[in-house]
Amino acid sequence: MEAAYGWDRDPELAAWNGRAPVSVSLSAARRDYLARWEDPSVKTFIIEADDEPVGMATLYDFRKDGCELGIKIGSKDLRGRGYASEAVNLLVDYVFDDLGLNVVRGSTLAHNHRMQRVFEKCGFKEIGDGSIISRYDNRRYTELFYERRRED
Repeated sequence: MEAAYGWDRDPELAAWNGRAPVSVSLSAARRDYLARWEDPSVKTFIIEADDEPVGMATLYDFRKDGCELGIKIGSKDLRGRGYASEAVNLLVDYVFDDLGLNVVRGSTLAHNHRMQRVFEKCGFKEIGDGSIISRYDNRRYTELFYERRRED
């Protein structure tokens, strides 16, 4: 929980998602995390390397025979080492093989080139884009939408 809190306070990670860093106390964040992690409509996973938490992945918005995938690698020095790609591939297998769904969707802001590379490396196809207003800085950003289908 403390690791997730630290990641959510990181301005760089927050900006990649169009959000402000978390500013609530750890105890308030703990209540939010527990509520979210216990929600049966959301599946949250902590990504570990050498028994240490390095990131978090979430499956959510289960609809239309698929779900959305969100992922973050926390510590800056651990980014770019393949943890996100490995986690995305494992989650895609889980969604297709264990949950029996047929599509995994994801999105990222156009300036998040790392996540774009992860999606492409993991066999996702860009299917469109849209525009969002960031809750972080009130600016308009382009959001890119990706999906990977079972048959791909």
